[in-house]
Amino acid sequence: MAVSLRGYQQESVDALTNYLHRKSGNPLLVLPTGSGKSHCQAGFIQQTLKRYPNTRILCLTHVKELIEQNVEKARLYMPDADIGIYSAGLGKRELDKPLTFAGIQSIYNKEFEAPHLVMIDECHLVPKKGDGMYLKLLNRLIEDNPKLKVIGMTATPFRLRGGVLTGGKGKMFDSVVYDLPIQRLIDEGVLATVVSAEAGATIDTSEVKVTAGEYNLKQLGVAADQDHVTAAAVTDLLKHGKGRKSWLIFCVSVSHAEHVRDALRRKGVSVECITGETPKDKRKEILAAYKAGKIKALTNCNVLTTGFDAPETDLIALLRPTVSPGLYVQMVGRGMRPAKGKDNCLVLDYGGNISRHGPVDNVNMPEPQGDGKGEAPVKFCPQCLAECHLATKVCEQCGHEFEMEEKALGKRASQLSILSSQRELIEYEVSRVKYVRHQSRGSGKVSMRVDYYDGPLKACSEWICLEHRGFSKHKAESWWLRRDKYIDDVYGVPPTVEEAIKLTPSLLEPVKVYTKKEGKYERIVRYDFE
Repeated sequence: MAVSLRGYQQESVDALTNYLHRKSGNPLLVLPTGSGKSHCQAGFIQQTLKRYPNTRILCLTHVKELIEQNVEKARLYMPDADIGIYSAGLGKRELDKPLTFAGIQSIYNKEFEAPHLVMIDECHLVPKKGDGMYLKLLNRLIEDNPKLKVIGMTATPFRLRGGVLTGGKGKMFDSVVYDLPIQRLIDEGVLATVVSAEAGATIDTSEVKVTAGEYNLKQLGVAADQDHVTAAAVTDLLKHGKGRKSWLIFCVSVSHAEHVRDALRRKGVSVECITGETPKDKRKEILAAYKAGKIKALTNCNVLTTGFDAPETDLIALLRPTVSPGLYVQMVGRGMRPAKGKDNCLVLDYGGNISRHGPVDNVNMPEPQGDGKGEAPVKFCPQCLAECHLATKVCEQCGHEFEMEEKALGKRASQLSILSSQRELIEYEVSRVKYVRHQSRGSGKVSMRVDYYDGPLKACSEWICLEHRGFSKHKAESWWLRRDKYIDDVYGVPPTVEEAIKLTPSLLEPVKVYTKKEGKYERIVRYDFE
């Protein structure tokens, strides 16, 4: 059966190919959960091997389920390809094939001929430094083949401890070559939309410490696993879950997941619990029953965030507060697979994750942690994405008032919209776009200010921070890539504001933009290009 890539999947493959032909760095694909990363990977491999048949490619990931998915898609596109699998969990140890799919846990300490290309799925798990399995393997492969290219794929281009994958010292990836918006996938029917409702219970994290970029799990377990919180959440689930087919519930600990399961059972709900302690055969049995609709609800702890696909899931309950934007996106993403008769997936947030991270299609960047070398701690302005000192109250670039924003968030914990498009928006019909160089009077940093005019006077603005670092630069690159008409012919994001302004005549421009009022200011949250 002939298969072909969707439009955006082919765009990602073309962007990746163009980068590798023109640049010397390691590229990164940002593709939301449910977009078909395995199809993009297979399409790229097919295209590469057709052009360069002697290329050796190693595809890495961290769970056997993803290995199976990726191999399945590769064989769909390349039925005659000589594919090797190296995974203890799958009982395969093949290292002599030109195309190999492997689990990092099984292969990191093995000796084999260095490939030409390494593709890493869920590459946000690659640490920036240290002696982790990924770095041990990659450093050895690069030593054997200094020309090795490492290609990353992820839905969340930032690490747990803060910082984008393409920024800072010791970065593995040099540039985002394709960044696919979640809203586009929803608009095209590839993903189901998600909606939110005010949750009837709240987990109090005010006394929970953050260690190594995440809540202390022991303290978080105490805060979350309380009888009155569980009872209130279960009552709320029964209220909002009427008419919902399949509930997926994320919990903090094994005991928490079991207690929520037991509380739901007492209310007559058919529910099972899956944790890392669940035997493999039992887990397989439970998941099959859930997918078949024989079980209404699943509680889980740290096992169903990646590599789990159950399209019928139409309610996600976040009883798991997290500081990690990646984990937040992964949890919500479990409910975004489309299914027949499924209008949307309801997200009930009992842990304040939406207020902490923002809408799932426009998450806030976590504040990077200091490295102990004297660098000033920073935060990012949600309005213009400029880097500001952690103590800054008013952004020097655009005037955003941080103190007002932080106070407001505390009051809206479980009432916020899960998607930017569901917020109360202000619409601008764009009649013209103006691009100007902007230099902060306070910091001296330069950005490109973009003004969208609705008529001669009414306008809204944003700041594109091409010369900044970290998350603000990542967002600027994504902004540019979305608008570059000639990405297939002239690839690359201009490194300076001066160069960018010269190239703006070649940019696509939106016909409408939508803003959200935040304090005194408006923040652009959505664009319509046609």
